[in-house]
Amino acid sequence: MRRLIFLMIFLSSVLAINGQTVHIPTAQGGFEITGGYTGNGWTVVNSTVNTWVVGSTVGPATGVNSAYISNNGTNFLYTPSTSQTSHFYRDITVPAGQTLISLSFKFKCIGEPFFDRLLVYTAPTTVTPVAYVPASSSSTLTGATLVYSDPGNISSYSNVNLILPQALAGTTFRLIFTWQNDATGSVNSPVSIDDIELISSTGGPLNGTYTINPSLPTSATIPTTGSNFNSFFAAINYLNNFGVSGPVNFQVAAGSVHNEPLLSINLGGTATDTIAFVKNGLGANPLITPAQGTTTSDAAVLINGADYITFDGIDISAPIAPATAQENIEFGYYIKNASATNGARNCRIKNANITLSNNFNSNVAVYIRASIAPTNITGANSFNIVDSVTVLRSYVGIRDLSNTTIRNDGTIIRNCTAGISAANPIGNPTLAT
Repeated sequence: MRRLIFLMIFLSSVLAINGQTVHIPTAQGGFEITGGYTGNGWTVVNSTVNTWVVGSTVGPATGVNSAYISNNGTNFLYTPSTSQTSHFYRDITVPAGQTLISLSFKFKCIGEPFFDRLLVYTAPTTVTPVAYVPASSSSTLTGATLVYSDPGNISSYSNVNLILPQALAGTTFRLIFTWQNDATGSVNSPVSIDDIELISSTGGPLNGTYTINPSLPTSATIPTTGSNFNSFFAAINYLNNFGVSGPVNFQVAAGSVHNEPLLSINLGGTATDTIAFVKNGLGANPLITPAQGTTTSDAAVLINGADYITFDGIDISAPIAPATAQENIEFGYYIKNASATNGARNCRIKNANITLSNNFNSNVAVYIRASIAPTNITGANSFNIVDSVTVLRSYVGIRDLSNTTIRNDGTIIRNCTAGISAANPIGNPTLAT
């Protein structure tokens, strides 16, 4: 009987059903089989104190068990007085031609942002992770590709949906989950992971109308029109990998709240194949609350050299008073060129309310910027429109910054207002230079 169970698990992990291959069976992705990591098909590489364990202590997302970090092998706590890095991983073989490689999992973690966190990598099978590497706060694991970084302060199980690079099709790669913490900070809850799923199938470009609804999972039928993405991140991740073959409209439910990592759109549309993220229904605008920043140019939504992108009725609200400048979100919507010859053109930001901090003089609610000196007019950010935007709080409201030689052309800013009040001022006189 035991052999039969394992045979069934093996077959479910390698056989394609309806054009799909399930690489991590449900029981193994939920850590429900006896034998800990080994019994569920994973290899664990632990440091000495804060280690990956399998058990029911945390309270899993589903089932009985989850994988979590513990400082004594049982409880759901970690010791922050010593730097630790621990991993668990498994190898995945994807059939050639199955370029839609979907990784999903549920996790929670309220460790110290940037320093005590979950990281997820893909790597060749020649890369074997070792304890204590990478040390906090570096995310560089030599030879591996970082595909997800914990945005911080995830207090209850949240869904993560990733589309892995198409180049992994036809290869065997290593999927690595990593916990790291530094030697300072307060004791908080570490990470718990459950319901890991990896499925490959034939993918394709988007064309039609889709929904973004965080209360539903990302559909298995993408790119079929009508499919749902459970986050902006999942939708943009797919878009960046597969592009579009016709007009695409993402309908976002009115009143929905989206806790998102920092978003970057790198692949755009055309004059006929436009891409729009649009409020759907009556009520408050959908709200993006971005993760904390890590650099001096963090954007809640970055349009990076992509064309014909519209955000209509999508609000952004970042922390008004982040603890440090590092955690600050500098830009709400950031429209910039990706190279000297690839500007972001014909983009629209409409009917939005934007709230940032005004405690940092780098903050701009909507920023159109030539961050790289264009060598051709195609490298300028031109024909972009900011329409009916209300800036509730920021140091600078809306700014269009051209290169001095090849300037942005055709920018339109109209019907925009600022929340000028004691509670919601634009600018901060104490920071003026």
